[in-house]
Amino acid sequence: MQDQLIPLLYRADQVAVDKRIPYSVIFEVTRHCNLDCRMCYVVGHESADPEELSTDEAKHVLDQLAQAGTLRLSFSGGEPFLRADLLELIAYAKQLAFSVDIMTNGILIGPETAKRLKKLVVWQVSISLLGATPETHDSITGRKGSFTRALNALKLLREEGVRARIKTLIMKQNFHEYKQIIDLAKDLGVPFSMDPTVSSRNDGDTDTLSMNLTDDQFKELLANPSLGPRTLSLNGDELEANRKVRLDGYLCKAGISFCDISWNGDVRPCMQYPESAGNLREDSFADIWNESPLFEKLRNARRTHLPDCKDCALLPLCFRCPATALLEKGDPFAAYETACHRAALMEEVRFARIEEASIGS
Repeated sequence: MQDQLIPLLYRADQVAVDKRIPYSVIFEVTRHCNLDCRMCYVVGHESADPEELSTDEAKHVLDQLAQAGTLRLSFSGGEPFLRADLLELIAYAKQLAFSVDIMTNGILIGPETAKRLKKLVVWQVSISLLGATPETHDSITGRKGSFTRALNALKLLREEGVRARIKTLIMKQNFHEYKQIIDLAKDLGVPFSMDPTVSSRNDGDTDTLSMNLTDDQFKELLANPSLGPRTLSLNGDELEANRKVRLDGYLCKAGISFCDISWNGDVRPCMQYPESAGNLREDSFADIWNESPLFEKLRNARRTHLPDCKDCALLPLCFRCPATALLEKGDPFAAYETACHRAALMEEVRFARIEEASIGS
């Protein structure tokens, strides 16, 4: 039944974009985490922030999101299950008719928690899996046994009939196991997603970027038919048509139909964006969403406004991110090396596909 709802949710998302409704929100309820992942962007995750929202404050946030039209709500962290009131917040969110997703490392999901999540009818539980073996996963998380507990959480959720998903950040340290992770997802009967971009830390530290895939690894990942974006299959004319359509499109849905709320009440365009649009202890969500100069700036931006990007032939292959542009160049609308370089690599993969197809025909 839940799988049948996915196309409906996509249509609802398009309506939200057209009407600028905050359809999807990530609520980072804590920065505290019980792992010490080498690539984590959250600084200070060893403990909870003393400014963390209380239970009553968090519920008030949920009330405001419901009034604003939010449908999809993702509880994240840090590790959200480190909040003693997480299940209480989920129950409250379900009373408000949110579709609830939980982003977790799975460490704290045992049989009783899995049963509670079943009763709460959460939409999905996304579990981070950073390897297909304990050796790889645990070396990245910094905690021995974390792989076994994440895998056990996936199995418990499946046994209870809770929709579970594997979420993997692919980097140099686990690239050699990405095919095994896909096989593991198939064996478990769960969907999976893979993100090939390691971000800098939220204090501006860029040391984590050295963990990003090599060029050859990135191209191999894209060459996998189940992982590469649809644009890699377009011919020259289709690519140009796609470029023209994208020129007038939004740079990103952040601030359009999506935003992030931090553990201290800061409202940001997304988890990676280093600037806040406002704080919910000072202003209402509606006022921040509708009147924030930061959100207005992002909403008014189009690719035709980007001097370094608007005439680029690789625009349809470029997955530039305003947050990353701001972190790398100090300007959310600037071209930046990571996006430009990876777009060129994607063009190599696309061209190789076309050549292979022509030889085959």
